[in-house]
Amino acid sequence: MKTLSNSSLITLVVVASALFVAAPVAYADSETVNGTIAPALANFPPPTTAGTVSQFDPSLGTLTSVQITLSGSGTTDIAVTATSGSPTVFTVLSTDLGLTLTDPSDADVSTLESMSGGPTIPGGGLTVVNGTPYNSGLDTMGGTPGSQTLSSNLSSFIGLGNVTFDLAGAASTTESFTGGDFTAGQTTDAGAGVTVTYDYTPPIPEPGTLSLFGTGLLGLAGMLRSRFMKSR
Repeated sequence: MKTLSNSSLITLVVVASALFVAAPVAYADSETVNGTIAPALANFPPPTTAGTVSQFDPSLGTLTSVQITLSGSGTTDIAVTATSGSPTVFTVLSTDLGLTLTDPSDADVSTLESMSGGPTIPGGGLTVVNGTPYNSGLDTMGGTPGSQTLSSNLSSFIGLGNVTFDLAGAASTTESFTGGDFTAGQTTDAGAGVTVTYDYTPPIPEPGTLSLFGTGLLGLAGMLRSRFMKSR
């Protein structure tokens, strides 16, 4: 009858011990959700326009931080009428718009995106004839998306419903002119896309299966060693 060698027993014990002590470790993960904020007339204070995204499902683990990215979009329409002097020449005619996002707890407010736009002015300037209104038409505004990371006051982001964001916008127009007086006005609309990334730590699973399997192998090793010793 063949017997189990000492080296085989040692290998079995080492494998069983490794399985017994093995346990999953905590690791970081993330989930991204998206929402939109419909265009609305600026200047607008919150909560005139808002967007929603899904909350973080607490069954996934422990929420550690929230990253919010705002990608704005907008148009501006500038109207100018010369009231005296003819002609009136504009060399600068542009609009700047700052978009501010407010999180649900009304904390950690910041301007996440600055946008700009306006009509293209010829090299020699724009001539506006006295008494004849000039209207630029809709000019697209653009900017670079801005991000903000929150690591506290996260309770309003946790749940099984939606979280609501308020968007505020403040626009201003810069003009430079010679040759007379004028009146000017602007209409600016702005909206945004909101991307929220939840960083979290998943729950640590119980090592149950590996521990039980390791315990079984240790028991088997002990039984085989006993038989091996008796057969000598």
